[in-house]
Amino acid sequence: MIRQRRNNFSSETKRQAFARSNGICECHLIPHVFKVFCGAPLGPGNTFFEHIDCDALRKDNSLRNCAALTK
Repeated sequence: MIRQRRNNFSSETKRQAFARSNGICECHLIPHVFKVFCGAPLGPGNTFFEHIDCDALRKDNSLRNCAALTK
C-alpha cells in the first residue's frame, strides 16, 4: 500500500480561516463528521484546521476547503 503525504494549509490560509470564523468553531462546515453546531470559542491551544472535503480525495488546500475547529 502506497501512503500519500497529507497536504497542510499555508499559514495565510489558516489566518484567513480563523478570521472568517469570528473566533467560533466552524464544525458546521463539516456536516458528514459533526452533526451539531457546537459554537465553542477558538483560542490559543485549542484550535486546529481541517479539510472540509477529505485531502486524499480533493487535494484542495484553499480557504474554501479549510475549517477552523476547536479541540
